[in-house]
Amino acid sequence: MGRITTSALELFGRQGYEATTLEAVAAEAGISPRTFFHYFKSKEDIVLAWQDGLPGQLRSAILAETGAGTPLEVLKQALLKLLDGYDATSADVIIQLIRSSDRLQVANHAKLMNLEDAAAQALESRWPDMERRSGLRIAATVAVGALRIALDRRASAPEAGSVSVLFEELFKALEIEVLSSAA
Repeated sequence: MGRITTSALELFGRQGYEATTLEAVAAEAGISPRTFFHYFKSKEDIVLAWQDGLPGQLRSAILAETGAGTPLEVLKQALLKLLDGYDATSADVIIQLIRSSDRLQVANHAKLMNLEDAAAQALESRWPDMERRSGLRIAATVAVGALRIALDRRASAPEAGSVSVLFEELFKALEIEVLSSAA
């Protein structure tokens, strides 16, 4: 599956997303179109495949986070751990492709909502008090939003630094806004 994804991303970069056919992707990967369809149903599936395991990974990282802290601190640490093995170059290409297609943007938005849901459910497991659910959902939305902005900034300006650094800067800005609002 990795070879198919890599071949597709290379073709999308050279020929453009819309101009690249599924048959061309299969040929570039050295497989038959039938084999391609065993793994993917569409070009959209290839582009969005990089996020498939992320909700489960985030949920596990949140539940495994041993440090005490607020839900936002736990989310920050869990997301930073996930970003440790992050392939920025491939993600930059994928984000550019997503930006180029309305269909991909809609599908990506749905995947980000799944990521928020996974984060909120994990937080609810750690803090099961029903009265906290709305706040936990907001924390999950804010953390995933910060991740999305960091990814977007990285894709727009790779020289801006790693996604982890950008993510931490966004969290710092968030903390300043929250603390200054409370004063």
